[in-house]
Amino acid sequence: MSEPAHSAPDHDAAANTEDEQAAAEDTSDVGTDPEEDPEAQQRLGEDEHPGGRVAVIGVVADPDLPVDAGSLIADELTQWLGDRTGEDWQVQVVSDPIAAGAAETSELFDVLERYRDHERWRYVICVTDLPLLLRSRPLLAECSRERGLAVVSMPALGFRHRKPLRQISEVLVRELFQEERDTARVTESSPAVARADIDDDGSEVRYPLSRFLGWPRVLWGMVLSNRPWRVVFGLSSALAAALATSAFGLSSTTIWQIGYLLPPGSRVFGAFLSIAVLTGWLILGHGLWERTKNREGSFRKLVPLYNTTTVLTVLTGTVMLYAVLFAVNFGLAEFLVPPELLTSTLGAPPDVTVYLTLAWGFTSMGMLAGAVGSGLESDEVVRQVAYGYRERARRRGRDEVREQEQQRA
Repeated sequence: MSEPAHSAPDHDAAANTEDEQAAAEDTSDVGTDPEEDPEAQQRLGEDEHPGGRVAVIGVVADPDLPVDAGSLIADELTQWLGDRTGEDWQVQVVSDPIAAGAAETSELFDVLERYRDHERWRYVICVTDLPLLLRSRPLLAECSRERGLAVVSMPALGFRHRKPLRQISEVLVRELFQEERDTARVTESSPAVARADIDDDGSEVRYPLSRFLGWPRVLWGMVLSNRPWRVVFGLSSALAAALATSAFGLSSTTIWQIGYLLPPGSRVFGAFLSIAVLTGWLILGHGLWERTKNREGSFRKLVPLYNTTTVLTVLTGTVMLYAVLFAVNFGLAEFLVPPELLTSTLGAPPDVTVYLTLAWGFTSMGMLAGAVGSGLESDEVVRQVAYGYRERARRRGRDEVREQEQQRA
C-alpha cells in the first residue's frame, strides 16, 4: 500500500487540498496491495491491448488429448465470453501435467492458484485426463468461486469431447462470474451428470456423475484418452513379427488345409486365443498391472480403475490389430493365391468362405508371433498405456523441470 501524502504547511493547506487529491488519485495504482484494493485485484488477469485491457482466462491442460481439446475450444470460448460480457477476452492454453500427483482437488487448487498468480490470469480452468472422485463417485468438474479456479476431468466427458468440454467450461465460467447457476445444458446433453453439489456457503460447486451411468462413462473415457490404436500400432516389433508370420502362412499349403478343415467353433476359439495371448503378454510382460501396495492415500482407490482401463485399452488395440491383419490377409489371399492351386490343394472350388478361412489362419498365427515380438519393445513405449505409470512419469518430469528452473534461478 502506498504511503499517505505528507501534510503541507498550515498556511498552504487550503490551497493545496485539490492538488493533493489529484496527486493521490494519480498515484493510487502504484504499490497497491490487490488484497486491500478490490479494483487492483480486478485488474489482475488483464493484459494491455491496443484496444484496451483484455481479460485472460488460462486453460492448463495435461499433455496429449486434454491440450488438443482445450486448443479446439479456445476460440469458441473467447467468442462466447465476449458476447456474454461485452468485454475483450483472451483464452490462453498451456500444456502442463499440473494435476499429476494431486490426490485431492484441494491440492490441485493450491497449485492452480500459484500458477494463476504467476501468469497474472483472472481465472484458471484445469483440464486433466485423470479421474476425479467425490465420496467414491466420479466427478465431472469442480470449481472454487472464491478463488477463481476450476478443474474438468476429461474421462468423465465420455467419447465426445469438444462440445461437452465447451459446455461445461461455459457453465464453470458462469460459476466463476458468480452468476445464477444454470446446469440445464450440461444435464440435458449428458444424462450421466447429476445435479450440482454446492457447499453451504456457495464457494465450492461440484458436478458429480450418477452412480450407474457415471462409472462406465469414465471408464470408456479413460480408454479413449489412452488412444489404443496408437499404442498397439506403435509397437513396431510386434507388428513386424505379425506381418512376417502372416506372409509365411500365405506360402504354406499346410496352413491352408488346417484352416479349411477346422470347424467354425475352433476358428472362433483360435481367434480369441490369439487376441488373449497378445493382450496378456503386453500387460504382464511389460509390468502394466498396478499393485495397491505401491500406492498411498487416495490413489489406492484408483488402482482397480487404472487396471481395468489398461486391460480394456490393450484389448481394444489388439482387436483392432486383428481386424486390420485379417483384412490385409484376406486381400492378399484373394489376389495372390491362384484359384486352381486352392482347388488342387483343398479339393474344393474356391469361394469367399475359403478365402476367409485362409485369412483367419494367417492372422491367428501372426497375432501369436506378434506376442513374441512385443517382448522386444521398450517398456517405456508400452507403459504409456498404463494410467498410473503415465501419471508418475509426468510427475517426475514436472519435478525435474521445476528443479532445473530453481537451480538456474
